[in-house]
Amino acid sequence: MRTFFLLFLLFFFQAYSFGQQISLEACNSKSNIAARNICLKSYVENLLLIEFEKRKNSITLENESENIILEVLVDQAGGFNIMRLEVDNIGLYMAVKEVIKNLRPISSYKNKNGVILYDSFTIAMNYPDVVKKNRQGSTSVKKHISFQNVQKSPVFPGCYATANSEFKKCLSKNVEEHIMNNFNLFVGMIHGIPSGNQRINIQFEINEYGYISNIKAKANYKKLEEEAIRVIKALPRMTPAKQDNEPVAVVFYLPMIFKLR
Repeated sequence: MRTFFLLFLLFFFQAYSFGQQISLEACNSKSNIAARNICLKSYVENLLLIEFEKRKNSITLENESENIILEVLVDQAGGFNIMRLEVDNIGLYMAVKEVIKNLRPISSYKNKNGVILYDSFTIAMNYPDVVKKNRQGSTSVKKHISFQNVQKSPVFPGCYATANSEFKKCLSKNVEEHIMNNFNLFVGMIHGIPSGNQRINIQFEINEYGYISNIKAKANYKKLEEEAIRVIKALPRMTPAKQDNEPVAVVFYLPMIFKLR
């Protein structure tokens, strides 16, 4: 009986963890509809790239490339609906459908008068160019500059400012909120890690295409490192940083302390 109970707990928390992987809390908390839509678009783009990469061996193109146009509407209940999907390749079609199907509903957005406004966004991609750019950005970049020293900061979806320092503050705040909202604090219970405060040093790059790459995490337990990497992988695509008016990769370092349950 005890063994069954422990297995049930393990299944429950693994399911919880998977749900957090495609969580949209960061977009859901945006203060205006425009910021939400920008965030949602970037988040879904990132998930599509991950899905394309997973299916790369099963996607066969008849032509050299394939254009994808996707229009999504979030209904009153917060569900994601495909309003338009133009793509000839069946493998890419099924990949897009799978990503949208797995998105959890979000809260409807209401303006100051209490009127519900519908989220909608359009994504246009070319396969395999978008995947190639993402791979190239994660393996060979022109320059590596620290986040603190870059001339023009990367821009997190939904951040609006006039000064570079304000863009940096907004990005840092959103990254920290994303981590805190999505990190599975029950990972210690699942893997036998003592409860209480645990420090994790996190480092990653925002490459010259705005994608997250070269993620590293250092903690006292391997499972904490894996959980941190999982959460960072789910960050949305951003507007890349610039140095001397050219897109560059920046290195972002973030030490965090989590209170495990």
